[in-house]
Amino acid sequence: MCRKLLSHLRFIGLALSLVVLFGCGAKPKIEFYLEPTSGAQINAEIDSETGTITVIQKGVQISLEPLDEVELFDLTKGSEVNPYLHIGRWGKVDPLYTIFEILVYNAEHPRVMVGESVVLIDDRGNQYASLTYDYFRDLYANSRTTTTYQRSYYHPYSYYAPYSRYYPTYSRRQRNSPVAKNARLIVRDTIFDGGQIFPGGKRVGFLVFDRLPDDTKDLEVIVPRVVVVDESDQTSEIDFRFDFQQKVTVEN
Repeated sequence: MCRKLLSHLRFIGLALSLVVLFGCGAKPKIEFYLEPTSGAQINAEIDSETGTITVIQKGVQISLEPLDEVELFDLTKGSEVNPYLHIGRWGKVDPLYTIFEILVYNAEHPRVMVGESVVLIDDRGNQYASLTYDYFRDLYANSRTTTTYQRSYYHPYSYYAPYSRYYPTYSRRQRNSPVAKNARLIVRDTIFDGGQIFPGGKRVGFLVFDRLPDDTKDLEVIVPRVVVVDESDQTSEIDFRFDFQQKVTVEN
């Protein structure tokens, strides 16, 4: 599949999806969730309550927790736009992305360096790179946003199965609208940007991927080439792997 075409179509769909909904209470409801599995990582610790997987290698600890619609919805309050969710006309909340919270902790080394890009591979072999802040900055610089709900119509070019969803179209505001600025600030404050970690330090943030197709079963997240610098200023690299299964919520 052509990556450039996918990127372009994804941009169209997401650029049309920013909206602040007034007058109707949004009600997040979990339809799909990610469950951790031990996979091939024999030293993985799983918290069944939060769904967090923790892996420790050579004095470096990385924890990955999948985030659902309810947890993402709590990021914002009142009329603030949530950059990670689409809120429909009747308050239905849909995630725009597949998101994890990552924590990287350096227990003992002079320095640990981790990049901002992480890889997700699904059971079909499709590979996704985590989206960076630059992606969102460019997205909101060209987004069509509004603070009032407009009558929705299906846009003929905003659907590309299975990587996108239908999104309603909205009236255009200026590129530097308060809504776009607010969304950009939320992303800036939450997204994982990597960097150097000194002894006893940690870095926390969101890993944001394109939303997985609903029929995805198994997936692996790889944090590649984590660089460890020892006392002799020698470097080594470690890959961290985390396995999850996507499941459908069973309604009673």
